[in-house]
Amino acid sequence: MTKITRNRFTYIALFLSIVSWAFLCIRYYKIGISIDEILLFSIFFLFSISILFVSFKFYNSVINPISIYAPFLILLSYSFIQLSNNQEGYTTNSLLVILFSIFSYSFAATTKLSFKKKDNRKFLTIRTRKLLFRFLFIGAIATFFLECLLIGYIPILKMTTENVYADSNENLIPILHYFITLLAFFPSWLYIYRKQGIISNKKFKILLIITVFILINYLSRQVILLLVLSFFGTYMFYNKISNKLIFRFMVGLISFFLLITIIRFQTVTTTAPLTEYYRIVAGIDNQEVTFTEAFLVEYSSKRFAAFNKIINYADKISFWGFGQYTFKPLTSLLFLDNLGIVSNIPELDTENAVSTYMADPYLDFRYIGVILLNFIYGFLSITFYKRIKKGQEDAIVPFWIVSFCLIMGIFINFFNTMMIWLGFLFNRLLIKPSINE
Repeated sequence: MTKITRNRFTYIALFLSIVSWAFLCIRYYKIGISIDEILLFSIFFLFSISILFVSFKFYNSVINPISIYAPFLILLSYSFIQLSNNQEGYTTNSLLVILFSIFSYSFAATTKLSFKKKDNRKFLTIRTRKLLFRFLFIGAIATFFLECLLIGYIPILKMTTENVYADSNENLIPILHYFITLLAFFPSWLYIYRKQGIISNKKFKILLIITVFILINYLSRQVILLLVLSFFGTYMFYNKISNKLIFRFMVGLISFFLLITIIRFQTVTTTAPLTEYYRIVAGIDNQEVTFTEAFLVEYSSKRFAAFNKIINYADKISFWGFGQYTFKPLTSLLFLDNLGIVSNIPELDTENAVSTYMADPYLDFRYIGVILLNFIYGFLSITFYKRIKKGQEDAIVPFWIVSFCLIMGIFINFFNTMMIWLGFLFNRLLIKPSINE
């Protein structure tokens, strides 16, 4: 992990953060946002920035269990600025869920507790791991060709002329498509294998190109983000990375996702300019709101509004999920929803409503779930972080899986998705630390 203590870049970033906060406060006051909203935004934004920069000193690293949570907290603070007609103030109960979530995760992420490494851990042999890896890779290639046949074309060849994203989603093959989603972890696993001498540099490059080619065809931002984060984290494990390079990486990543958004926009039937289109979609009447602000409202603030709505509806009908959200991969695998054992209430469909990761723990176990599950998430992040610091390769991908789930927490709870569970499972089967070889 890159050290950042006593780095001039840290102080520049802090200064720019404070300037940005002051600029936003002045701007929103001028366009008519209430003082109460600006005050709540300021409290949460300054808190987020404070713990972010304190974490640099606490962990002596720019990337740590708190800094990976900071993007979620910063976007949460922005949700207090109500630019959309779909937003309303948080209820007391929703605010308590937010505060308990933040406190529980942060407390666990700064604790000295972690799983103790056992010397008698069992691992598959190199031969078995290579066979399993080949099976997964061939399965992904076969699934890609089958889905291309169903779509009727190779998506990347018609990226700007067809609604590739919609066509791809409509033709995904159940169960088999998990071979495709697992490709998000392949670049990291391949790089580890290359460093451990299990595969050659030539084979690494060929398989990497094939993997990236397949995934680009689906325009899935979450899968691509998971790939980029885990691979960049794996690269950092073996190579020294400067803070400037990390900053460039972040800018490049944001630019890439904006590009995908623009490509998707090209397939939307509308005569409205891009900025006006996003204002309409986000439910914003104020014409002074920029594209960036409308974009943030649509993909961030409205997600927190959906969270607030779901929490209030669950309280209204006294709903308890008792684990149906937390253990969704198991309930889906056992078809408990189809059998009627699990109750599916449309108003509480957190995935469809895109209501952030915070809603699920509350729906299942109320405040006990909020405190316990967020503590577990923080506990996992600090555990994998410490193991990475000790040079254990099998902790690299799990740490970045947790990071991905927290960053994408503004949308849904990825902690309870099959893709993430399979990522943890196959990482355990495929990766063995060099120190144990």
